[in-house]
Amino acid sequence: MLRIYKNVSGRILEQDEISNGCWVHLSAPDNGEIKSVCKQLSVPESFVRAALDEEERSRIDEEEGTLLIVVDTPTAEQDNNDFYYSTIPFGIIVTENAVLTVCAKETALPSSAELTFPVILDCANSNPDVSTASASRNNFLIVNELVKK
Repeated sequence: MLRIYKNVSGRILEQDEISNGCWVHLSAPDNGEIKSVCKQLSVPESFVRAALDEEERSRIDEEEGTLLIVVDTPTAEQDNNDFYYSTIPFGIIVTENAVLTVCAKETALPSSAELTFPVILDCANSNPDVSTASASRNNFLIVNELVKK
């Protein structure tokens, strides 16, 4: 899934197309989305694929002015009535003109068209695992600060 956001007058709003200063979020992307976004943002495809690799470890890398930050983000899984927890890689890719985040599946990042801090808190309050929501909120805050610049 491809979502595009931009900071407009201090609010993160969903956009229809990639532009300078935007935040592009890919969750469980297909090959077409990966190739299209990498081409539009001039991002090495290997950076996106690294963030989608379950075995990828947290790291920082740089290639031709593009920065890759991979962190582990917690996820809550449900098996019958029990919850169990694991982590998956979450990639933050910073280019000269945009920020790209990548995850192999949907996380607790909000999917609202208008993202504001209260929406993040609502997301955290409805999540069965507070630590998962908290970590995802921290990931969002990092990205939000990068998008502001």
